[in-house]
Amino acid sequence: MTEKALDKEIEAAANNTFTDTTNEAVLKAYKAGIITGVGESKFDPKATTNREQIATMIYRATEYLKTQTNKDLTPNAGNIEKFTDKANISSWAVEGVGKLAANDIMNGTSATTASPKDSCTVEQSILLIYRVYGKV
Repeated sequence: MTEKALDKEIEAAANNTFTDTTNEAVLKAYKAGIITGVGESKFDPKATTNREQIATMIYRATEYLKTQTNKDLTPNAGNIEKFTDKANISSWAVEGVGKLAANDIMNGTSATTASPKDSCTVEQSILLIYRVYGKV
């Protein structure tokens, strides 16, 4: 999505960045600061992504796009106060979940729950990326 939005290719990180993948898309996302991996030079490509993880990655993608275009796709201040399960959102994911929620990119699984630890389906991920791309 970021390459499509920018109409240019992102440079990939070195092939030895992770010990468990050399996938070019992963290495590009790492180089752009969109993903960080799971630690110890691992990406864990077979893991299921949860809602707070995808929110964080998509938020980082919007921040990367902002550095490249000066266009803020998430101008509203982040806010997780409406979510009764806000205590379940990891500290590293609060900003991403809050910004996507406040900017109508990511909704909760209900009007009052974020369900941050629930698996994020492929369909949900596509919808989130579609909403971001619509703001580009």
